[in-house]
Order: sequence, then structure tokens, then C-alpha cells
Amino acid sequence: MTDELAALKSTTDFLLLSVSHMASAEITAASISDLEAKHYYYGLRSRPILVARTGNDTWKLSTGPWAHPPCKELRPVGNHPLNRVWDSLGSQIHDILESKGVKWTSMDVVRIGIVDEHIAPVIIWIGVMPNTLSREDGSVVVKECKQLLVANEILDVEVEIRESVVIRF
Repeated sequence: MTDELAALKSTTDFLLLSVSHMASAEITAASISDLEAKHYYYGLRSRPILVARTGNDTWKLSTGPWAHPPCKELRPVGNHPLNRVWDSLGSQIHDILESKGVKWTSMDVVRIGIVDEHIAPVIIWIGVMPNTLSREDGSVVVKECKQLLVANEILDVEVEIRESVVIRF
């Protein structure tokens, strides 16, 4: 085996081991406080209420006389590996929502970032009818959706559920 092939095999083995490790790692849903539920999407015109989300980052309310939560904005996803498998995964997420009796109103793939920051994560953003899904039940749903993503080697996408009513004009 040439040195180049050995290096490539070593890199491939490392990547497969990394994916395998991430797939076996515990998927967590963030614990949501009333303040976070209300202010998590600060800056978005629709002011949605957060029900549940995956991820390990801790949300903190800013303090001080001029403090406000970070102002968020929606952005396009652009080129991302999720695009190649979305038709299949979107249908499977739909099946998860239906099997759990979720009264969902929308499902979008977006980037939600903080204004003036360059990096924004890709989010599967699920809307549900207000007051129809508890935070506990929402946590179960987002974890199951995230497990589906990890099983399909989509490791850098989070899942969020918000209250949302779709209005048609």
C-alpha cells in the first residue's frame, strides 16, 4: 500500500470512527425556561415561542440597564449535505410528528443566526399550534428527529420547535 493510500485509509477510518462515536453519543434536548421560551427568538418579527430544541448550548438572558437578548435573523441554508437527503428525511420527520400526535403547522430548513455574526447553524424549524405541545413532549420529539439526522450522518443540524400559526392571504 502506498503512503498516500495508507494516509487516505487512516483519514477515512478516523472519519468513520468519529461518525460512529457521534451516532452513539447521547442526544440531548435543552431544558427550556419560561424566559428562554419567550425571548429565544428575539428579533424575529413573528415573535415565536420556543417549545423545544436540541443542542447543548446554554441560553442566558442578558443583564444590565441596556441589556436585551441577542437579535436573531433567518438566513438561507445554501449548499449543505442535508439538501441531498431532505426529500427522504423530511418525510420521515413528518412521520415522527404524526406518530406523536403533534399538531404541526410548518416544517422549514433555515439558518437562524445572530445579527452581525457570520456563522449561523442549520435548523429544522418545526411550527406547532400554540398551547398544543408541552415542553416535555416537545423534547421527546426533537430528540427523535435529531436521532434520525445522526443516523443519516447529518451531524451539524439542530431541531427546534416553536409555536406558529400559518396565515394564508
